Amino acid sequence: DKVANATAPGFCTARGYEHGAFLAQLFGSTLPPPTHIFARRPAEAEPDYADRDLWMLWPTAQRFGLRVNATLAKEEVPALAAALASRQHPPGSVILLSWDHCQVPWLLQELGCASHLCRRCWSDVDFDSVLVLSLREGAAPTVKSLREGFEGRGRYRVGSCRNEVGGDRCEESLFVA
Repeated sequence: DKVANATAPGFCTARGYEHGAFLAQLFGSTLPPPTHIFARRPAEAEPDYADRDLWMLWPTAQRFGLRVNATLAKEEVPALAAALASRQHPPGSVILLSWDHCQVPWLLQELGCASHLCRRCWSDVDFDSVLVLSLREGAAPTVKSLREGFEGRGRYRVGSCRNEVGGDRCEESLFVA
């Protein structure tokens, strides 16, 4: 059977599928199980990198019997921030999100985060960093950076987000490997 909007070869490699399976095992052990999952909406015409986000989260969604909300495109960050901060997610919710690295600082800032971690650029080749953002009503969000351990430790080069929507919200000088 052909799957509509299947990931094109090269967009999610065998290593990418292994990474998704590894990530699924972190939740419920090292990290709390997610209650909601969000990924960018896959491209309609041609498969693109947004498909990776969905495939990365698919094993976790299957493990916990959750649907992946992939209704928003990468440039719809303000709408995503509103959805994440909405009261439809009760206190204690754990929301897992995979999104384009150039929009992550924009999203975190839309959620009210002022930490340097919420302004730093992400490397094009850093697939191991995880940001844990805690939202509490009436309080500034807190953020901490973790390494999931799939890729190991290393110094990553900084990718440029200058030409990306929301890229003006990240500061390359704040990149932390």
